[in-house]
Amino acid sequence: MSVDEQVLIQRGDPELDKIICNLRKRKFDRHKDWDLRMKELDRNLNKAANKNPFQMLHDYSSRFKDGILRKQTDVTAEERTEPAEIQTSTRERIENEQGKMKDTYNQKKCETTTYKSGQAVVRKRTPTPTGEPTKTQPKYRGPFIIKDVLPGNTYRVTQLGEKSKGHSYSTTCKPAKGMAELNCF
Repeated sequence: MSVDEQVLIQRGDPELDKIICNLRKRKFDRHKDWDLRMKELDRNLNKAANKNPFQMLHDYSSRFKDGILRKQTDVTAEERTEPAEIQTSTRERIENEQGKMKDTYNQKKCETTTYKSGQAVVRKRTPTPTGEPTKTQPKYRGPFIIKDVLPGNTYRVTQLGEKSKGHSYSTTCKPAKGMAELNCF
């Protein structure tokens, strides 16, 4: 089965069948300028479909003024750019853009708050649902003293002063969003 028959079977469009038959009948005079003739064939509008053959085959219109293949064949050795040069310039452009994105990200990024052992802090308290407005409830619990600095920006804190039932309140917390927030006292 020839390529033309495969195209006819795959498409099954009568307008496209006419185009392929006309292309098959047309003979090129010289084999070196076939790409110039293809440009002519690609640009001619089909009156029935109001589209050119290239547009019917590929579903978009070609925009080459002199044909991309002609430009490729007419390039001299001085005008030709080596693929390695194109790749290095592209790589440099990508690295430059990534550096700009990194700088933008770092400008918006907040630094983590670090505390030292022995520092006095308060911990943010979540409101308890009592049925009354939470606006009047205390927002912070404490004061606390930082006893240990644990890995991962975690702190072990102990409540300063008050002891309930002979025991002091102790917990671990992080100064991160969504968790217990430490604020300098």
